[in-house]
Amino acid sequence: MQIRTHLQSVWANAYEAAADALGREIRYDALPVDDEAKSLVVSLREISTVQIVDLEAARNEHAHRDMLISQAHVPGSAPLDVPREELERLRALARIITEDEIELQAKLELVRQLFRTLFEQT
Repeated sequence: MQIRTHLQSVWANAYEAAADALGREIRYDALPVDDEAKSLVVSLREISTVQIVDLEAARNEHAHRDMLISQAHVPGSAPLDVPREELERLRALARIITEDEIELQAKLELVRQLFRTLFEQT
């Protein structure tokens, strides 16, 4: 059983489609011989190890801060004076993270579809 975030799942589906089109061995760290195919595989791996990692770290950090602020409003908890500007900054950050996730998810879905089409043509 594998447990993945939604971005990890979308990436894995795109990478599986790439493996179908470019060779199953990329699943085991091999790279295609063709330079263009190799570049695609390296780029897909970087999406996983850089972009998704960064987005999920930002989302987790935001969720942690949001949780701390929410807990401050629980009866019996110590009051937390959060400046209005900080709350607005956190809301803006949440919107940016969500927009970035949606954009990356759409791009990965497009990549998956392109590799599926390529695989079906071979």
